[in-house]
Amino acid sequence: MLQKSKKTCHSAKTDAQDTCPGTGPGIILCGLCALALVVLPGITEADSKLVLKINALTQSRHLRGSRYGVAVYDAAKNMYIVSIHRDRPLIPASNQKILVTSSALLELGPDFRFSTDMYASGRMTDGKLDGALYIRGGGDPTLSCRFSKGDVYYPVSAWVKSIQKAGIRSMTGPVLVDDSIFDRQFFHPSWSEKEAHKWYAAECGALSLNDNCIDLTIKPGRRGETARWSFVPYTAYISIRNKCRTVRGSKTRGIIINRKETEITIDGIIGEKAKRFFTNVPVHDPGLFTGAVLGRILAQNGIQAAYVARIDGSPDYSRMRKVCSFPSQTLSETIRVANARSQNFYAEMLLKYLGYLKQGKGTFANGRKAVEDILRENGIDMSNIIIDDGSGLSRKNRMSPHAMVDILLLMYRSGYKDTFMRSLAVPADPYGTLKKRLRGVKLKGTVHGKTGYINRVKALSGYAVRDDGNVLVFSFIVNNYNPKSGWHINKLQNTLMETLVNASY
Repeated sequence: MLQKSKKTCHSAKTDAQDTCPGTGPGIILCGLCALALVVLPGITEADSKLVLKINALTQSRHLRGSRYGVAVYDAAKNMYIVSIHRDRPLIPASNQKILVTSSALLELGPDFRFSTDMYASGRMTDGKLDGALYIRGGGDPTLSCRFSKGDVYYPVSAWVKSIQKAGIRSMTGPVLVDDSIFDRQFFHPSWSEKEAHKWYAAECGALSLNDNCIDLTIKPGRRGETARWSFVPYTAYISIRNKCRTVRGSKTRGIIINRKETEITIDGIIGEKAKRFFTNVPVHDPGLFTGAVLGRILAQNGIQAAYVARIDGSPDYSRMRKVCSFPSQTLSETIRVANARSQNFYAEMLLKYLGYLKQGKGTFANGRKAVEDILRENGIDMSNIIIDDGSGLSRKNRMSPHAMVDILLLMYRSGYKDTFMRSLAVPADPYGTLKKRLRGVKLKGTVHGKTGYINRVKALSGYAVRDDGNVLVFSFIVNNYNPKSGWHINKLQNTLMETLVNASY
């Protein structure tokens, strides 16, 4: 048996949580000095082979100067087998989504569906509505082409068909948007305004279409002229300022997209023989954007609304005629997009919806409190958890590997184990964020994992299901690594996944 070294951690920069704790069940390894290794009762010599391999990968020079933590828990033996700085609070990046999706699943159940409802006010005579159409957002993040074989307009087209089915052929009033279950702080205050034009920083409101983005395509025009552009879903609500020039050749250089509220500026150059340039650009004010697209499609079908506007507060719908209810995908499908695809927009929508459900209004602050309350009610110690946003884009979030493992164990032991594990990415599966990981590597088991990445943060947490059926729950989070080591951190995380399912244990 391996014995504990009498040497102690010697880093002057170490705080109390960074020292070798030497207590609690499991194996305690010091990641700072790599000198202390304990094999406690219940861990066999065979077990230690896996532990030694994991300890070896944490000695990589690419972790020097970084802050990291690794925790591996044996779900069958109910004990930690690896614990390196497991209580160290770290920025989790997109591992933050695990908190929100877990809370949503525990609170709502896998079969829950959001609903977007439409109502008509006023009198209708011979197919003419002498009144307004109200579209009431229910916080649905799935109103997109993701579930309709690429048809960006599918949700809006379905609404228009329902309006026509209700007998409405024309109208005199407006289309009124009710997105009042959420507030109007669409963009998280901790996010950088410099990223406001990036798809991963899309604003979120209770009525949001196409992940609250336009799909923008830029093509070359004639040489010396501006490039051509198009976007879907199209609406005059979005204006394009085109400064992108067409030049000789086939190269595209320096395409820059900027957005200021509803105006999007395109700059750069594109070769006259170049292929198209495609990107997703978030839009400002999701509710008005969605209402504007609906108004345009209604007009194309001969139903011209007087105007599109937002209403303050929610009217008395009991006095109106319900035109349709448009259900979302199930929550099980919704959290799969949030986790496996790591879609920030979905996570923030879930956060705000939980805030609405538990606190009466969908705000970032209420969502944070709702998630904290749900996790605490389910036995999670929140002392090493700080929730700032739902997606992990904020650098103010904090999560220890221990706390992450606790939440993963909670879901593993819940009645939603299968649903939650299916929501995570699997190595080499083209659907999720692990699609490029461990391709060509033969695994004796399966890994269900959640990746996380923002600047100088890499996180990977999940479940390693071994071929004997044993499940190891793990979390490996790295902060402040050398910018040149990012690819190598990925390799270390790959090695961890491979070791957990392949190494003798």
